[in-house]
Order: sequence, then structure tokens, then C-alpha cells
Amino acid sequence: MRKIIIAGFAFFLIISNVRATSVRIIGMGSLELIVEDETNRVNLFDYGKNVAGFYRDEVESSIEAYITRGNISNSDSSGTGEPEVSYWGVNLPYLDFFSALIDLGTGVNTFSSEYGIPAGVKFNYRTEDGFAIGGSGAYSSSNSRYESWDREDKVSMPLANILFSKDFGVYSTGAAAGFGKITYANKQDSSEMNASLKGFELGGAMHLSPMFDVGIVVGMAFPGADLEDSWYKQSFQGNVFSMGVQSISRIPGLLKLGVRFGGISSSLSGRTTVGNVSIESGDVNNMNFDFDSKVLFSSILTPMRAVGNIRYRKIHTTINDSLLLGVDNYLSVTNLGFGVSYALPFLTPGIQANIRNQSLTDNLGNRETMDSNMWSIRFGAELDLSIMSLRVGYVTDKEDPDRNVENDERNSRSITLGTGLSLPFKIDIAYVNKETKPLGSPTKSKETDNAVYSALNFTF
Repeated sequence: MRKIIIAGFAFFLIISNVRATSVRIIGMGSLELIVEDETNRVNLFDYGKNVAGFYRDEVESSIEAYITRGNISNSDSSGTGEPEVSYWGVNLPYLDFFSALIDLGTGVNTFSSEYGIPAGVKFNYRTEDGFAIGGSGAYSSSNSRYESWDREDKVSMPLANILFSKDFGVYSTGAAAGFGKITYANKQDSSEMNASLKGFELGGAMHLSPMFDVGIVVGMAFPGADLEDSWYKQSFQGNVFSMGVQSISRIPGLLKLGVRFGGISSSLSGRTTVGNVSIESGDVNNMNFDFDSKVLFSSILTPMRAVGNIRYRKIHTTINDSLLLGVDNYLSVTNLGFGVSYALPFLTPGIQANIRNQSLTDNLGNRETMDSNMWSIRFGAELDLSIMSLRVGYVTDKEDPDRNVENDERNSRSITLGTGLSLPFKIDIAYVNKETKPLGSPTKSKETDNAVYSALNFTF
């Protein structure tokens, strides 16, 4: 299982799908499908993840700083439970903390994902002759404390990247390079896990008309991972190749349509060392197909905006293990999203629904399949008072990790509050209170997550 987790980190980090949301959107109940277009257009860079569109992403240059602080507590009818978790940036819990990098990775310049916003700084500088350069540095960490076991787990994750693009009118090009590392340390048994990824991407685009853009991006990455305790060490080295094509269509004042296709191929080789004996422990291979489409309807004749989004991913994983049984499975994930907002003179309310269906099929043995699903409904609003804005949101979620297992469902609700201040610079602050409860829990157990997000933005 640890080998699969390590391989998953190396595979997912390079295919980062960072959504350029903001602290403002978190305060409005995470209505990223609806509000995203106001702060971050449907274009080749933000939606298409193509660095060639970086220059046209925004008009101005900017410097931004982000800080996130949160804590998680568990409780039931008998009182406070364990673990107690505190975190900066993105919460990185043990066992599935690698999944936090799925939406971060080397694309951290856009500083956001469904898991949170890392602490850090980014800059974007644009010249009048079509050249843009940017970079960012970010950090997240979490501490999990188990007082009854006298145990503390620490996870840390620094990320950094640099990117640039040049716009030639009809054509544009760009390149990006990034580095990420994640470290897990258990003080109780002195075990440590490290995984890192160095990678780069090259992008090109054609702006065929004011209404149509197309682009292509390719990337290479070089992952490495090590798991070590007092008697055992396992390491992986490999490479990852990625490729994607994108198109952006527009009908000014009415429609924006984005479409993406992407593919990933990764290969890692493992080595296991016990004492003085070191042997090749097998290969890990992944193939990924990704399709995403987003359509935005709006009109200068009406203040209503409607958005629809569909994303489909299929991942094929194989592990040829000389020590344990092999692995051969398919993971299929379908995400659907719908949203509507209505801009009144001072108030903009919105609603968004998200549905995710996931299926994991084991190609070995009797081809067992595990299905899971999740849905959420989000409500949010922003009151614009010119210099100051007030925001509020409410989110309800339900998740069933395995449809074949009864009583494993979880319900959660989130209350969000936010405010923004526009001066020569912009300050945004958001607060999120999230409670998660298992359905039918006889002990009335719950997990409570409180987080504060803040952002400072200066444009020039």
C-alpha cells in the first residue's frame, strides 16, 4: 500500500490541475464555477493550464501573499477525541496526504485547490511588448498529535516554480519549471517518508481570432521517493511525460467554452533494502486520460450567469512487484458541476451543485469493482459596498466511499464568512467552519475543521 501511495504522489504531482480560485471565493461558499470567471477568465492559462497563455491571463502585474491557518478536532459523546491537528496552508493528513498534491503540484503559481491555499508569495510581471514572467514559493505543514499514544506526526510540503511566456500576436509560447517535496515524519518509531518531483513544461498557442484560441503543452518530470525506518528502506526513481491540447471559444457577451484533453505516462522503478541486502522490488506504471469541458453563459442584457462543467479521468495502474502480488486496476472518475448566479446592484447570490462518481476496478482475480460517490450543494452571496465587500456561504456534502458497504456514509456542512477591502491594494479574509459526521453514528462523533484564509494583492 505504501508503494502505491508513493507512486501516486509522483504520478499526480505532474498533472496538477490547480484552479485559480481565491480567498474571496472561499468566503462565498467556494462557488468557483460561477465566481471564477470574474477573477480569472476561462482562458488558455487558468482553465487550459497552458503556460503559453500566461501573458494574456491578466492585464496588470501583481504581487500576492497568502496565509492560511487551521485546526481540526475530533469528538464524540464521551468528549474530545484524537488526533488533534493544526496546519499552515493546506492540511496534509497522513495516509492520504499525497492526494493534496493532485491540485497543487508544479502549478502552484495559481495558489489554490479544493484542499485549501498554501502559505506563500507569488509575483507576475508583464511588459508592454508581450513578455511576462512569474514565480512563486509556497509552504504547507500539518501536525497530528495523539496524546494517548505519546505520538506526533509531522508533514511538510514546500513548492516553488518559475514561468514565462511571450506573446507574438497570432502566436504565443511559454515555459515553466517547478520543484515540490513532501516529507512525513513519525517521532514515535523514527520513520520518515520523502517524495520529490522536479519538472518542466513547454507550451504553444495560436490565437486564430478574437473568438478562438488553441494550444498544446508538453511536460517532463523526474520523481523520486524514499521510505525509511530503523530496519527497512524502499526507494523509487522514474520519469513522467505529459501532453495536452486545449481550445477556448468565445462569443462576446454571451458564451465562453473551454475544452481540454490530456494524457500522462509515468514509469518508476523500485529498490528495497533490508540490512545489507538490496534488491530490485518491481516497477510501477501509470497511464492517465483526462477530458474536461466548461461552458459559461452570460449576457449584457441580463445579470444572470450560468455555468456547466464536466470532467472525466481514467487512470490505469500496474505494479510488477517481485516481493508481493502485482497490481492492475482502472480508476474512473466523473465530475459534474452546475451553477447559477444573479448580479443585483449591490448583491450577487449564487448556487452551485457538484457530483462525483468514482469506480475502481481490479483487473486481476475476479475483477471486483468498488464504486463511490459524492455530491455537494453550495450557496453563497457577496454584498458589494464599494470599498468593502461582505461574503457568506453555506455548503452541504454527502459522501459514500463504498456503495457495497452499509453505514459508511458521511455528511458534512460548512459555514463560510468573508470580507474584502479595496484600497491601493486588496485584502481578503475568509473563515470556514466545517463539521463532518458519519451517518447513523451511535456515539455522535464528529470532526470539526476551523480555518482562516487571508490574501494581500498589490497590482502595478
